[in-house]
Formats: sequence, structure tokens, C-alpha cells
Amino acid sequence: MKKYLIGLFVLLVVGLLAGCSNNTEDNKQDFFIETMSFNNLDQEIFISKPGRVAGSQDIVVTSQVAGRVKSIEMKDGALVSGEQLVVIISDTVANYGLQVQRAKNAINRASLQKEQTKVSLDKSLTDVSTALDVAQNNYSVGKLTTEQSLKKAELDFSSATAQSQNIYLQFDLEKNNALNVIDTILNQLDTYLGVTEEYENINRYYEPYLGGNDVDTKVNAKQYVLDLYDLREKISDLSSNTNDSKVVLSGVDIIEKGYNKANQLLDTMKIVITNSIVTSSLSQGMLDGYRAKVDGLLGSLQGAKTGVSAYRRQVNALLSQGTGGNLIEVTKEQAKIGYDIARINSHNTLFSTEVGVKSAETNYDNLLKNKDIQISMANNAVSEANLSYQDALSRFNNLSVKAPINGVIGNILVDIGQEVGPGTPLFTLSSNDKQTIEVYVTAEERGYLSLKQLAKISYGGLDFTGTILSVSSVADKTTLYKVTVGFGDSVSLLGGIASVKLPISLPFSVLPINVITPVTENKGFVRVYDGTGIQKQSVILGRVWDTYIEIFSGLYNGANIVTNDVSYFDPSKFSLKIKK
Repeated sequence: MKKYLIGLFVLLVVGLLAGCSNNTEDNKQDFFIETMSFNNLDQEIFISKPGRVAGSQDIVVTSQVAGRVKSIEMKDGALVSGEQLVVIISDTVANYGLQVQRAKNAINRASLQKEQTKVSLDKSLTDVSTALDVAQNNYSVGKLTTEQSLKKAELDFSSATAQSQNIYLQFDLEKNNALNVIDTILNQLDTYLGVTEEYENINRYYEPYLGGNDVDTKVNAKQYVLDLYDLREKISDLSSNTNDSKVVLSGVDIIEKGYNKANQLLDTMKIVITNSIVTSSLSQGMLDGYRAKVDGLLGSLQGAKTGVSAYRRQVNALLSQGTGGNLIEVTKEQAKIGYDIARINSHNTLFSTEVGVKSAETNYDNLLKNKDIQISMANNAVSEANLSYQDALSRFNNLSVKAPINGVIGNILVDIGQEVGPGTPLFTLSSNDKQTIEVYVTAEERGYLSLKQLAKISYGGLDFTGTILSVSSVADKTTLYKVTVGFGDSVSLLGGIASVKLPISLPFSVLPINVITPVTENKGFVRVYDGTGIQKQSVILGRVWDTYIEIFSGLYNGANIVTNDVSYFDPSKFSLKIKK
């Protein structure tokens, strides 16, 4: 009987302990989080603006560009549909076509600069990484025996290949630098001389007077421009990532030929400027400006020539210390010599090597953190160049003025041959819409709007969909631009204030501001759910748009961003649940 009672007591205690354990987990409350996937983030937002409801009205379509009226395709009273051509303007003033080409060239330059930034950062990381490896190896030498110091020398031998790669990365830098320098010279001198089709009309007003006292020298200068274009293509075609010294030195030869031809062109251009005829269209001030520009280009060219000459000496010096034409093998041969020396000199000062390791680690960490920022800035420059190109293309397309909506032409307000500028009224158009709303936007916001975009309207507790009918090209006295939105639904209270949401498409994804925790002006962090818990993720921030902010970089595809407040979440008290 006694044994039975003892056994019963033990079972009761075990049961109570198990129950307590289960209750601890069961007592946790559910903590629900709301998430959105980075893949589903929008690049379009709506900015809210107040606007006054008005009745249907005639729309005055104005010119967005400067030029001369070339033709009028419609007459007064004609029925037109949206996007139907009404007026064509000749590009006689602002060279919108040339602006488009220059904007396109700017994209190429920004893309080239981005690639050069990547190469430069990779080279710097390789240098710092190699320095860190060397410092760590030296530190090991200070602690290890002679046998261990030999192993360290073997590591140096294996890292020699990585060190030699710097030579090839430097070749890519010299190539890209040559392209930048030569492109700058060609763009400037082709503008002066009008050699290629792209630039042949720019100098038509003063071309006979430029170098007019020495035509032969001017002809030579034009030929040098063509020769330099040919050499520029040869430089662009040079191979990268080669370990053959013959290929490297051959490439250096071509780059130096390009620099020499550029030098010859600039020297000849100075003679052309000196032998020019001063007229009203080619003043002495213009010639002095050309001469100063050429002198500046010569200074930049001299710096580039010095750099490539130093690089040639570096390659030749490395080759002179070994045999064969493979730079990596030469470096390995030097490393073998270092290995033999290491067998004799196997002791280093421990303190100095430890300081070297810490310094190399700090340099590497700082450079690694800075890399994302530099790449983001380069990406941003490319995006800005693309936006400038789209803006230039839009202005070029504005030479063909179309009806923004379906309606009836009221009056044609211009004549063929008339000079017009931005804001000049071209024609009136009666809208088929019953109501319109006028809102005002900033110059930056105006650049993201276009005709026929859909807008969201809230008025009197009701929601409507409208269409952008016109966007003013001239700011009012408050430096704002008027946007007219039309909608077919009739509302009862004219003159009331409605809320209008205008669409803006951006080059980067956006997040609500309340999801971001700012750290500095352009850095912050968001909270992401990784399947096991909530983690902080650093991000690079862009511009603020209403209640949204641009995200330049930092988030990865598939990241689940937490959108609700989790500041009071305690894993000891709560169990995470995703709200469906």
C-alpha cells in the first residue's frame, strides 16, 4: 500500500511539471505582423492636391517649345480625337533634336563612368584585400615557428596571382580614362569644326571665318578629327582581362597613338584659331574662349599621357625581373624568391604586425561599406541621365502638337510662319467632359506628369476617375503650374474643393515613410521578416514624395518588409504570426 502511494505521488509531480512547461508556451499571446514583398513594391505613387470643381470649359492648348509654325493640320470647328495632329512647329530655335542626341550621349557617359567606378572599386578592394592578407600572414609569422613561417610563405605564393591582377585592372582603368579624355576632345573640337554629320550645322554661321586665313591647316585639323575617331574605336575594341604582356603593351601602344593624335589635333586647332577672321559672328571674345578651352584640354591630355607612360614603365619593370610574357608567371617567380628568403628570415615583430592587421581590417571594412554607396550614386547618375534624355525627347516630340482629348477645335490662334515660344496659345479646344478641376503642382512634380494620364478624384464622399487635359508650361506668380483635370461625371456642387490624386512614375521603388527608421540624411533601416524572426536591414534612401520615400538600394528580391509597429514586440511574451 505504501509503495502504491509513493508511485502515485511521483506520477502526480511529473504531471504537474509537464503541465507547467506546456502552459508557459500556451500562455504566449499571438503578435500579428503585416508584411509586403520587395518584389511587389510600386514605382508609381499618387500625390494629393486640392482643386476647385468647375463646369466644362474651353481648353487653351499652348506651345511647349520655341520655333516657327510649319503647318496647321485642322481648321476652326473641326472634330478631333485625342492624339490627333493639329499644329506642326519647325525646330528653328532651340535645336531640340541636338538636345536629344546630347542627352543620349550623356547616358553613354554616365554608363561608362558607372563601369569605371565598378572597376576602380574592385581594384581598390583587391588592393586592400591583398594588404589584409599580407598583414595577417605577417602576424602569423611573428607567432609561428620556422616550419609555420614556411607555410605562411606558401600563402604569399598563392596570393601572388591576386596581386598581379592589379596590373590588368590598371589596364582597364587606362583604357577607360583614354576613352573619356578623347571623347571630351572630340565633342569639343567637332563642335568647333563641324566635321561629322552630328555637328556639321552647329558652326554654319561662322565656319568660313574660322581659320579663314590658313585653309590648309584647317583641312588638316578636320582630317585629324576623323583620324582620332578611328583611333578611339580601336581603343574601345581593346581586350580586357588579359594576362598576356604582349596584348597589354600593344594596347598601351594604341592608347599612346590616340594621345599623340589628340595632341597633334589640339596644337593644329590653336593655329586654326590664330588664323581666324574676326567678324560679328566670330568675335575675338569667342576665339579667346576657344583658345582657353583648347589649352585646358591640352592640360588634361598631358596628365593622361603621363599616367599611361608610368603604367608602361611598371609593366616593363615587372617583365625585366622574370622570363616569358605572362605577367602572372613573372609574379609567381618573384614570390618563389620571397619564399626562399622566408626560410631564412622567419621572425617578425609581433606588435607591429598586429597593428598592421587591425589597420588593414579597418581599411577593408570601410571600403566595403563605401562600395554600395558609390555604386548607388553611379546608378543614380545613370537614372538621372535617362530622365534628362526622356525630358529632351519629350520636348522634341512637342514640336508636333496634338489634341489632348476628344473635342471640337474652337479657334486656331496662330498662322503658318509665325514664331512661337513656350506658353504661346496655339488653339482652343472644347472638351466633351461635363466637369473640370484645376490643381497646382511644383516644377519638379510637373516634370512627371503628361497629358491623358488618369487621376483619382474624391468629392462629396464620392470617387471619380478623371483625365489630365492640360499642363501649364508657364508658372504663376507663386511659381506653381496649373493642371486641368476633366471628368465626365456631373456633381451637384460647383465651386467646391475636391481632392485630386495625380500619378507619378519613379525610377526607383518607394515605401511609406512610416516603415522607414532614418539614421542619417540618406541612410536608414527597415524591419524584415526572414521566416524565423524580425531583422533590421540597412537601406540607402532617396527623395521624399508626399508620404513615400525612394529606396535606392539595400533590399533584396523576396524580402518581406514589416509594415506595422513592432517596437513593443517581446519574443519571451509573444509568438509571431503573419496577418493574412
